[in-house]
Amino acid sequence: MEDREVNHSAMGNLSNAKYDAAPYMMKAAASLSALYPKIVHVTCLEHALHRVAEEVLANFPEVDKLIGCVKKVFLKAPSRISAFKTEAPEIQLPFSPVLTRWGTWLQACSYYCKNFDVVKKVVDSFDNGESVSIKKAQELLADKEIAGKLSYINTNFGFLPDVITALKKSQVTSVEQLQIVDKVVNDLSRACGKLGDAVSMKMKNCLSKNRGYTTLCSIGRASSGENFSLLDCELNPGDIACFQFAPIVSVEVERSFPIYKSVLVDNRQSFLFENLRQLLINFEKLLYLLNTPFASHYHSMRKQCTC
Repeated sequence: MEDREVNHSAMGNLSNAKYDAAPYMMKAAASLSALYPKIVHVTCLEHALHRVAEEVLANFPEVDKLIGCVKKVFLKAPSRISAFKTEAPEIQLPFSPVLTRWGTWLQACSYYCKNFDVVKKVVDSFDNGESVSIKKAQELLADKEIAGKLSYINTNFGFLPDVITALKKSQVTSVEQLQIVDKVVNDLSRACGKLGDAVSMKMKNCLSKNRGYTTLCSIGRASSGENFSLLDCELNPGDIACFQFAPIVSVEVERSFPIYKSVLVDNRQSFLFENLRQLLINFEKLLYLLNTPFASHYHSMRKQCTC
């Protein structure tokens, strides 16, 4: 299912539509202009950052193979895990990226960059006759260029996972989100080498294809007092005020999926409307607490309970 969300204002003729960059989604959103003349179409900017991260991955297949091989080395291998913890008890196990969690591949690169010597020492201590993955991992770790590639990725693109996490936060104004994106564009423009230029161009192309990004930037500059000139914008002052908390990512839609799943479980036998009302109130309270200083205490308690 594609991520999509449409937020309608109280006046009924203004909305902010967020969707991914799939062609059929863009065509469907464009057709809404006939019903909502003032609509601002914005493709999810987290998708754009994810595509930038994919551009980095595509240029370093050897690093991707290393991460995959080391993951297989420790997969369902208690003796190898124990050997790693004995050698480096203060370091977590080698980081394994998850395809459905954007930016985790770059986090894995940062992990291997910081703990390269430890991982190499532990993997080299294993018998390469036990598994093909061990042999391949040892060969990749022995590559003289692999350490330099990890350093390059971490130096020039290691900040992207933190940016993706920052954009996912709730209760963030559109001005703050746009400032984060502007900083990403500036940081990528300073990336070194031909790959840095290609990745920077990839980010700029993603933003240029985003139909509503320019409009949101114009609204953001006016809201922050930086520039009051609204370019190609037919919105009146009341309309612009509605964009104060306009999100530029579709993560709120993704957060609703587990809520729907918990409500519509197969083994639920009786569920009245009053039960649904109380459940939604509890969810709202939990989301509020997770966006307050209580959140850190909550996560620490949850970690202790799972240990």
